[in-house]
Amino acid sequence: MVGSWTFSTTDTVLALVVYGALTASNLVAISVHRVRFLTALIDGLGHSVFGVLHLVRVARPFRFEVFGYPWSLQSSIRELTIVSLFSLLCFWVARRARMDEV
Repeated sequence: MVGSWTFSTTDTVLALVVYGALTASNLVAISVHRVRFLTALIDGLGHSVFGVLHLVRVARPFRFEVFGYPWSLQSSIRELTIVSLFSLLCFWVARRARMDEV
């Protein structure tokens, strides 16, 4: 649950498929150089979205549950920090990958 939006089973499965595909693309990017830029860029953008979600939650708290358990505000602060730093790392990797292509 995020605010007033309750994830259905279909929503949850779709999110897991998307995240699984992203994980698979990261594994492929280890050995396939031409997908590194796009994979890192998509990772950075996706994690930035999660960072913004938690930033908004910290600024204006709303209901947030994961697997039926309430998510604390401290957990959102931790996630904000982690995913924001990770997204910056992904953008840095994307930039390096782009420079290596040239």
